[in-house]
Amino acid sequence: YTLLVGNIGTQAINESLYRKLGYTQADFEPISMIADLPIALLASPSLKANTVGELVALARAEPGKVIAASSGVGNSTHLALEIFQSAAGVRFLHVPYKGGSQAMADVMAGHAGFQFNSILGSTGQIQSGKVKALAVASPARSPSLPDVPTMAEAGVADAEMASWVGILAPRGTPAAIVEKISADVRDVVAREDFRATLVEQGATARASTPAEFRATIARDSQRFAALIRRLGIQLE
Repeated sequence: YTLLVGNIGTQAINESLYRKLGYTQADFEPISMIADLPIALLASPSLKANTVGELVALARAEPGKVIAASSGVGNSTHLALEIFQSAAGVRFLHVPYKGGSQAMADVMAGHAGFQFNSILGSTGQIQSGKVKALAVASPARSPSLPDVPTMAEAGVADAEMASWVGILAPRGTPAAIVEKISADVRDVVAREDFRATLVEQGATARASTPAEFRATIARDSQRFAALIRRLGIQLE
């Protein structure tokens, strides 16, 4: 059987973002979630803000001047920024890069003030002090960064942005096969060694039934479709 490892971008954002995507969610059979990929607000060491509250105050003092990097227009890092701005009632200068590594490099160098980025892939920069983790945008603290507050704990409510990854099959895959693979995935995700490995990498294990995964995709698709419409973003 051919399976797909999809994420919040491929399964819940891109359908509203691109004019010509080539697929819809009806083309897939959700099998199981694998993990949540918490997104953190990562600031340059040179930024004159060490907390979310201080960053918000800085934005209010200098509206539209603090540079917020992202790894591209319309992706999860950009949408996390838009959600944060709306929730906090502030504006930053959004600078989209062609990829996450370029954005991270400029944040570390102080050319950009901060960015939202998945903890997965950023743990080395956080642990080495090359960036400051001010908050996580998930509902609960990340086991990978237990000392970093959530956005709500940092004083900004309704600024949640959660990414995830899961396994899907092509439309028409027999239900018995979908259920069998889902059960196997849930067994693996429940293993302590697997969960510990994910935490080390910056992710949080989360399995689901096919129905639960389908509901997650539908909920996030609806949320981001509304946000993308409001922002007026449309890509080819």
